[in-house]
Order: sequence, then structure tokens, then C-alpha cells
Amino acid sequence: MPAAKVDPNQLELAILNLCVNARDAMGENGSLTIEARQADEDAARPPGLGEGAYIRINVSDTGCGMDAATLKRAIEPFYTTKAPGQGTGLGLSMVDGLAAQSGGAFSLSSQVGVGACASLWLPVSDVQAPPIAVSEI
Repeated sequence: MPAAKVDPNQLELAILNLCVNARDAMGENGSLTIEARQADEDAARPPGLGEGAYIRINVSDTGCGMDAATLKRAIEPFYTTKAPGQGTGLGLSMVDGLAAQSGGAFSLSSQVGVGACASLWLPVSDVQAPPIAVSEI
């Protein structure tokens, strides 16, 4: 898979935020899936996403899901469904901002009782990613 054009530290924080949200939505039971793949050229894209090659990172869960009203506001800065002191409402807004500053897009889909999927679309980089060092323990 080609490298994505994104700051690696910000990407790590974004994925962590998405995973924490998924964990909180699932309670004690559920499945969390993180998937990264090169998006097909003919794949349905989020509104406003330009032409070109993209890496799509999905973080999905089998949690409680969001109703339409919550889903519509979920990316708004400071919007949260968590109890006071449990969240700032900045996590999804930050992920959306990272996608935009990287030339990509962020989208959410959800169904109550089924779960949610957060999709981060990042442009493919012209620079080759360095190989990952593997060490044996």
C-alpha cells in the first residue's frame, strides 16, 4: 500500500481518538475494527473530495450507534454526548480538521443499535514510505 500524505503524529492521535470513542460506545462488549486500504478510483467518496488516489482508514465498532440528529452534529467542535468530565467534544472535530489540512476528508456513518464507522480519507503521497524495521524478541 502506498504512503498517505499526513503528519504521522497527528494521524496516530486521530486514530486513538476514534478508537476511544468506539470503545466508549461499546461498553463492556463489542468489536472494534481498524482497516486501511487504498480506495478504489470508482469508490463512493465523501462530498467535496477531489479526484486522485486516496488511502481510506476505517474505524468501526459494534456499539450503540448514533441517531440521525446526533450523527448530524457529531463533528461540531465541543459537541459531546458524554457526561460532564468524560469528554471535550473535540475528538471528531480534530479528526475532521486533520483530514481537511491533509487534503482529504472525514465521514461518519452510523445506525442505532448496530454501531458506527468513521472513515478518514487521506491523499496518497508521492514519496515512498520508509520500510518498517522488524525486530525479534
